[in-house]
Amino acid sequence: MDLERVILDFQKKHWREGTLLLALSGGPDSRALFHVLLRLNIPFAVAHVDHGWREESGEEARELKYLCEKSSLPFHLLSLSTPSSSQNLEDRGREARYGFFADLCATHSYTGVVLGHHADDQAETVLKRVFEGATLPKLRGLKPIHKRGDLTLYRPFLQVFKKEILELLKENNYPFFEDSTNSDRRFLRSRIRHDLLPSLSENFGKEITPSLCRLGEYAAELEEFLNGQLLPFYDSMETTEEEIALDFAPFYPCTPFLWRQVLAYLFSQEGVSLSRPALDTLVFHLKRRSRKTKLFLGKRWVFLDNGLLKFKRSISSIKPALELEFECRNRV
Repeated sequence: MDLERVILDFQKKHWREGTLLLALSGGPDSRALFHVLLRLNIPFAVAHVDHGWREESGEEARELKYLCEKSSLPFHLLSLSTPSSSQNLEDRGREARYGFFADLCATHSYTGVVLGHHADDQAETVLKRVFEGATLPKLRGLKPIHKRGDLTLYRPFLQVFKKEILELLKENNYPFFEDSTNSDRRFLRSRIRHDLLPSLSENFGKEITPSLCRLGEYAAELEEFLNGQLLPFYDSMETTEEEIALDFAPFYPCTPFLWRQVLAYLFSQEGVSLSRPALDTLVFHLKRRSRKTKLFLGKRWVFLDNGLLKFKRSISSIKPALELEFECRNRV
């Protein structure tokens, strides 16, 4: 695959004028992006995060700084202290990285962050979400363009497989770093990449990465379709300081699938993620057009009456004598 053509096509569709910020780890994916952007004379600066997880990371940061100086590119470095525990190591590192990127984009007016995620990463993400029990639309995996608050993330290599990136580096003698933490089985993604995916492909008898990527694409198309189908529900939603209300009656008959999507969105507005049993219980009452039904859910009261659902926004300190137990998670 012509990676320069991939970037030019992505630029034509998605990038506006201005300077991009490349997240450069020094690994093969971001290193390939570095050279392709440089060869195409696309304006960009570089951000590197030294997590301090490996002894050699400091020297690698210095090498990348020198590489950028030779290419007359702005170089931004964030050095993190080595954590005392591996617990939530990935999550903490991710939050630190994106906070750093957001600050740089706001300070220097960079138009967005370019990330090196590729098709193999996409397959890993889709498989992880399958095992997590994600809904069908949420199997879409990584998006080529994603908004994280005010920060715009670009992933131009999502249609490119890792072997194609390695071929580019080999053909041009471009060096890159091998991050030993990518093989560290403490991290779930490493176990998926090195153990689970190869085992599944071997036992299935063929490479499953392209199939997982296609599943992610179909899920993205389904999500886009559903967003259009659900607009009338969203437009009918009424929100006050005390409650969120939605009258389902005008939408009868309706499929349980659509109801679940609407309910998940409705409760997500208050940071409550509903489990499948909780969703099924609410759908059951909506289908029956239950009258004057009162449920206690996620420390909040829910009222249903002939298709009308009202959801109290305030957290109640008064628990009912008989509480219907739901599995739900209050997101923070």
